[in-house]
Amino acid sequence: MKKILMSLGLIAAAVAPAPAANPPRKAEAIGEEARISFPRANIRSFRALSREEVYFDAGRGRWYKATLMYPCRELPWAQAIGFITRGTSTLDRFGELVVDGERCPIQSLVRSEEPPKRERQPLG
Repeated sequence: MKKILMSLGLIAAAVAPAPAANPPRKAEAIGEEARISFPRANIRSFRALSREEVYFDAGRGRWYKATLMYPCRELPWAQAIGFITRGTSTLDRFGELVVDGERCPIQSLVRSEEPPKRERQPLG
């Protein structure tokens, strides 16, 4: 009798639907904390508005704004930026930017509208 009950239990477990491996992601609203998943996203460009604020274009009209914990000296003049995601393929508020060798921790990463254009400073 025990063998029959165990067999029925195994059959029930095999027939039960498995949980979804990748549940559908909830779309982030503008201003909500967000995550950028690198297999899905391709950072096309970035715009630094100050030493503490940078926007990322993840394609298809998706912009993200990162606010840093403290000023990143070379950010306004950076030609390239690196990302430290701490062992995952997702950038979020626990990650860091690398700008000209300086590590700049992220305080907040939110979904954003396209950033304003940076005004040029007069020379002299």
